[in-house]
Amino acid sequence: MKTFRKIGVGSRALLGILLVSLALLAQATVTARASTVTSPITIDGRVDDWGAHSQGELSYTNGHSNVRHIGLFSDGTYIYFYVNMNPDFQGTVSHLPSDGYHLEVEGRRYSISLKDPEFRSPFTSKVGEQHDLRVQSEGGVHYANSQATVLRLGDGQGHSSEQVEVKIKVTDLNAGLKLNPSAPISFENNTAIGEEKVTYQGTSSGPVLLAGIGFVIALLGIYQVRPNHHQKRLS
Repeated sequence: MKTFRKIGVGSRALLGILLVSLALLAQATVTARASTVTSPITIDGRVDDWGAHSQGELSYTNGHSNVRHIGLFSDGTYIYFYVNMNPDFQGTVSHLPSDGYHLEVEGRRYSISLKDPEFRSPFTSKVGEQHDLRVQSEGGVHYANSQATVLRLGDGQGHSSEQVEVKIKVTDLNAGLKLNPSAPISFENNTAIGEEKVTYQGTSSGPVLLAGIGFVIALLGIYQVRPNHHQKRLS
């Protein structure tokens, strides 16, 4: 079930751009979900505990072979995200990138890498394999108070997918950084989700996830995800 609400553009002059945006939508499908309950998230590579959280969850499709699931959430002290590279086990790419994770927080952009201390590439090779990863800046600065775990999932029929779950302490990004509860937090990774930009934002009425396909829809803010407590999980 889609949870998108269309936001009025308010100008006929933007109709042409809207049509371009709709053409892009024909190539890539986005669905998302937001819900509100609080309880701890355990960083173990599994995301079954995300269902009890204020969170945004997105499924990106650009052709049948490129489905991704993404979760994004913040409690003010930590920023959490996860990426599942092949959630329906039908795609051709199942390995996670180690670089190119970008968070935009309080107007600043932070580039993050996930590194395997044992230098495994890919991170996992068999279903059930699980490893802790080192979270660092792309410049190599270790985020000592942050965590990441990768897990390879399988469907029992020879298909598999890597899923990573990450918890980043806000002060690891910047020692003086303090999050405004209503400030947006954006996530990008061109290798994992193409041109998507996913933004999580807490509001007085609950969490909201904004999802844009390329710069056109991101600019116009055409679609806004609204809380939906009855939608089934995407992953």
